[in-house]
Amino acid sequence: MSLPQSPKEVITYLPNGKTVCFDHHLRVCGICCLDFTGCGSDEESEEESEEEEDDDEGCVFVLAGSMARFIPQWDEQILGPANTSRIEKDYENPPKPLPLSSISTYHCPTCQLTWLVGKRGRIAVRCHPSHHTYSHTYPLHHAYSSVYEGTDRSLLVFTDGACSGNGAPDARGGLGVFFGPGSKFNFSERLSESGAHTSQKAELAAVARALQTIRFQVLQARHIMVTNAEGGHDLRAVSDVLRLRLIVVTDSSYIVEGMCSHFPEWKENKEGVLVNKAGKAVVNSKGFLRLEDEVQRLSMVGVQVVYYLVSREENKEADILAKASTV
Repeated sequence: MSLPQSPKEVITYLPNGKTVCFDHHLRVCGICCLDFTGCGSDEESEEESEEEEDDDEGCVFVLAGSMARFIPQWDEQILGPANTSRIEKDYENPPKPLPLSSISTYHCPTCQLTWLVGKRGRIAVRCHPSHHTYSHTYPLHHAYSSVYEGTDRSLLVFTDGACSGNGAPDARGGLGVFFGPGSKFNFSERLSESGAHTSQKAELAAVARALQTIRFQVLQARHIMVTNAEGGHDLRAVSDVLRLRLIVVTDSSYIVEGMCSHFPEWKENKEGVLVNKAGKAVVNSKGFLRLEDEVQRLSMVGVQVVYYLVSREENKEADILAKASTV
């Protein structure tokens, strides 16, 4: 289902009179590229300004470093906080993630997306459009209460990049993104980046394009379904159901180690290039910065991103799509 092209409603108002975007009811919306936080009256009190920050209930925290790794044997949505709190975790030396075959997933034929089956079980995850994996019950004072707030469901997307003639002047890069069997969101496309194509550039572009697809297509479709399900009245309920954790499934250790181990140590210089601790430019800096930008944009609309390293065999659907685009 697509949104009407014309006319296009842009703004609406919360019950308290504050301006929000029409489609997502957010003060700051990364999808609509709108920011209404500066629309208040000059006489607005400091207390009202502070309350305004809480109006953007769609936002979630960006997980960085090892916290952005998806490790099934440590995962709270799968095991529950009570069980994971007993596990001794060394984030500096994380274990190899359990394979995809060790976890349960559910492909919803209605929304055409693949969801993680977690602590709440298969009945909860099959409930459309909520697709609950787990509901966090941290007390407000708990250290992780705000970090994981609202991410009660996990969506999986499989990505891969391929490059025919990798490294050669006439190399052709391609990317594949897979949301599930027959999903309307699946796609295969040629790498559009200028310069010599490589498999690493294609892998980075595939993840970035997957995140864009979430932002521009999946969330739009979910907003329509959720709003219709809620009758368009309970905005808080709509905001809650739109929040999710996105598990990026990839067989590229280059992607996972780059984003979860190295990116926090890299710095962006005045030229807009990432450099490492030695001050040397990071290869594919542009691709990593683009990916991080997409992660930040998704956090503004309630999507938290983690990375799951799997074997090539467990990512074969995305691999097939990526290779098809290089022919």
